Amino acid sequence: MRYQGNRRSGRQHRRRIGSRGAVLAVAALIVAAGTVAVADSEQLPFATERTGSTDAAAPVDDAAATTPSAPAAGTPTATPGTAKPGRTAAAGRTDRRTAKAPPGLSREAARNQCATIGRPVGDGGFYDYAPPIRESGDALAGWPERVQTGTGTDAAALGRAGDALSRTSSVRSFVVVRNGKLAYERYYGGSSRQQSNNVHSASKSILQALVGAAIERGQLSLDSTAADVLGKKMNIPASQGRVTVRELLTMTSGLDWVEDRTESEVARSRNWVSSILSRPRSGNRFNYSTGNTHVLSAMLQAATGRTTCELAAETVLGGMGVAPERWARDPQQVSSGGFNLYLTARELTRFGQLYLDDGTYAGKRLIPSSTVTEARTVTDRRQGYSAGWWISDINGVRVQKAWGWGGQFVAVIPSKNMVVTATQDTSRYDGYPAQDIDLNRFLREYVLPATR
Repeated sequence: MRYQGNRRSGRQHRRRIGSRGAVLAVAALIVAAGTVAVADSEQLPFATERTGSTDAAAPVDDAAATTPSAPAAGTPTATPGTAKPGRTAAAGRTDRRTAKAPPGLSREAARNQCATIGRPVGDGGFYDYAPPIRESGDALAGWPERVQTGTGTDAAALGRAGDALSRTSSVRSFVVVRNGKLAYERYYGGSSRQQSNNVHSASKSILQALVGAAIERGQLSLDSTAADVLGKKMNIPASQGRVTVRELLTMTSGLDWVEDRTESEVARSRNWVSSILSRPRSGNRFNYSTGNTHVLSAMLQAATGRTTCELAAETVLGGMGVAPERWARDPQQVSSGGFNLYLTARELTRFGQLYLDDGTYAGKRLIPSSTVTEARTVTDRRQGYSAGWWISDINGVRVQKAWGWGGQFVAVIPSKNMVVTATQDTSRYDGYPAQDIDLNRFLREYVLPATR
C-alpha cells in the first residue's frame, strides 16, 4: 500500500461504481450516526478522494476530542462482553503500569484463531475489500471505557480536531492517548469501538515488530537472504533470492515493483512469493513495495515454523491481549505481509503505545529495545522512511507513523508521550470514497496544539 504524502498513491484497480460526481454528492452527506454533522458539502482542502485515480493523495487534516467527563458525541458507552482468548476484560479504569500482561496465546489457540480469521485471497485480487468486522470481545484493549482526566491535553482543541475529521466521509475512528491515559475517543459513520477495519500498510509496522523479535530469538538476522530461508521450502533459486531482511525492511531490495500496478500481476500467479522474487532487480534505491513485505512475511514463517498471524498471536499482539478480526493469506498460506490486517482503533493504539513504551507492555518486554530504535532511525532521508515506519519532524517534534492507505494511521510522539490513531472504512461496500489524510498537517494544526 503506497505511502500517502507527496508520492503517488492511487489504487488504479479500486474503481467505484457510478460517476465521480455521484460519489461526491454522497460523500457530502455526512449524516451517519455518531458523527458531528457538517452542514455544508465543502471538502477539506487537504482531503483527496480515493476513487481509483492515480493522483497524489494528500493526507487529511482533522481531529476530534472528548471531554474527560463524558465521551464526545458519537462515542458509544460499550458494555464489556466476553473477552477474546488472551484478552483480559477491563472494568472501569485500567492502569497499564500495574496491569498484568496477558501471556499471549498458546500455539494451538493461535493456530485455531488464525485458521478462523485467515480469509484467503488470490481470486485474481491482491487486497482484501471486505467490509469492517465487529469485534467479538470486550474491545477495550486495556484502556478504560471512558476518557480520563489529567491527560495533559486541551479537550476543546482535541474536539476541534475531531470535528475536522468528521468532514471526511469515510473516517470511522479517532483515538488519542497521552501520558498513558485515554484523552479522546470518537467514532463516526455508525462505527464504534467494536469495529475493526483493514489498516492496510499500517500493518507493515507490526511486521517490523515481529521480525525484530525473531531476530532477537536468533531465528533470523538482518543479513538472512530469501534464498537461505525460503530456498528449500518454496523452491527459490539462489539467483532470485539474494535479497536480505535488511533490504526488505528498508525498501531497498531493488526488486522491480510499481505500487498499485504490480500487485495485480502477482495475484494472477499461483505462488505470490516466487512471482515477487522473480521480478528484475536493479540497484538498492528506495522503492516502496508491498511485495517486499510479503516476501518478508514468508521468510518469517519459514524461519519460525508458524504463520505470521500465529506468531503475532503467540507473542507481540497476543502479549497485549490484541486479537485481529481478520488477517488474509495468499494461496501458499502466507499471511499478508503488511496489508489485509483488521484491527480496531483501540488495538492499533495499543500497538503504538508499545513503541512509545520502548517495546514493553505491563512490565513485560514484547519486542527488543533495538527494534524500537531501528523503527525511529531514518534509512531514506528523502522519503523519511525507517524500517516499516515513516518519520517526520513537525515543528521540531519527531513523529513516528504507522501509515496505511485510505487514512489509517497510528502516530507515536515520544516527546509528547502521546499516541494518536485514526481509521477509515476502505471497503468497496460503504458507498463512500476512501480519503487519504494530510497527516503531517493534521498533526501540526490540530493535535500538537492540544498538548500543554
